This record gives sequence, C-alpha cells and structure tokens, in this order.
Amino acid sequence: MALPALIRRIALLAGMTLIILGLMAVGLRLAAGNAPGRWLAHSQLDGRNLPGIGRISVSGLSGDPLARLHIDTLTLSDDEGVWLTAEDITLDWQARSLMSRPIRINELMINRIAVARRPVLAEPVSRNRSGSDGGLPSPPAIDLRTLAITRLVLAEGLAGLMALENGKPLEE
Repeated sequence: MALPALIRRIALLAGMTLIILGLMAVGLRLAAGNAPGRWLAHSQLDGRNLPGIGRISVSGLSGDPLARLHIDTLTLSDDEGVWLTAEDITLDWQARSLMSRPIRINELMINRIAVARRPVLAEPVSRNRSGSDGGLPSPPAIDLRTLAITRLVLAEGLAGLMALENGKPLEE
C-alpha cells in the first residue's frame, strides 16, 4: 500500500510542477509582449555602439517586441552627430527564429529614411567569417519576406547626381 501512495504523491508533485512551469512560461511571454518587454528591448538597443555603423538611438517603442514592433524614430550617429534617421518603422518578425536561424522577418516597413552624410568611422573595420582577427563576424542569415521604404532621402553628394522622380528633382 505504501508504494502506490508514494507513486501517486510523486505523480501529483510532477503534475503540479509542470502546471507551475507552464503558468510561468505564459506569464513571461505576456510580460515580454507588454511594457517590461518593450523596456528590455529599448534598454538593449538605445545607446548601443555598433562597430562600423555608430551609436543607435531609438524612441517611441510600442507593440510586441517578440512579434510586431513599432519604433517612431531610430537614429545612427558617430562622433560628428547623427548621420541617419529612420522614422515610423514597423518590424513584423518571428522571435523564435533566433534559435533556429535564419532570422525570419515577415515585413519591415520604414516610412522615411534620411541619410545626412557618410558616417565617420573611428577606425577601419575589417570583416571576416569568424571574427577571430578582431574584425566583425559575418551578419546572421536573414529571411526578409517584405521590405518597404516609402521615402528615402539622400543628402547631396551621397549618390552622385541629384535623384529625380518622374523627371523632377525630389523634394524633402
């Protein structure tokens, strides 16, 4: 009689443990998709120095960072200031693809990108596949399904001759 009671007790404890773990997973997912997740995404992005690109700054983060994220403004800057500004960005992606690769981005929509000048890099950046010589490692594989840039504004001299739209100079 003692053995079946012990087995029932172990089964009950195992079942309760699984239920608690499941509830914790649901709670973590809900937290990640709300204010705590946006705070974490903002803290990981804002002010980060990206080698060869510059410092990134984001403002107006909303949505679910693990599914469909919206950023009002993203800027890239170097020692001379901001050189790129992107506005009204929507990223629809699958966060679980970080584990299996390639990173799947269903849709990346950017309303406006303005490139004020070429970035000024502190030192030349070399690229290699492994990153073993101190250079940048290769970027991860990305499966980008849809990319939409509504407006791309390039400062004079960045792309050669003045850009034309339907035979007329582009206006900002």
